Amino acid sequence: MTMTGDLNDVLWLSQVHYNMGQYVSAQKLIWNLIDLSAVCRFLAAKCCYQEVLNILDDENPFLDRDYNSVDKNTEGGINLEASICYLRGVAYSQQSDLDNAKQWFKKR
Repeated sequence: MTMTGDLNDVLWLSQVHYNMGQYVSAQKLIWNLIDLSAVCRFLAAKCCYQEVLNILDDENPFLDRDYNSVDKNTEGGINLEASICYLRGVAYSQQSDLDNAKQWFKKR
């Protein structure tokens, strides 16, 4: 914000980075401004979806497991595999990657 001193300039530049798929760059620009604007908070949160995808990876950790095992991939009655697939779908849809989102929503 030191170039122009205008929050809107930083926000627009962050939006450009986000639209180009440069989520980390967009997040770095606005991370310190999230307390100043709801729009900045929203865009920063959307940038975090890339971190979600990095953490979850595209590998399905349950492919090699025996589905007849006692835990059946559940934790407290929640199917963990389905939850991870759903979270990937949400993350992709928030990044407007609807093809990948649809694939992950269908997996479980």
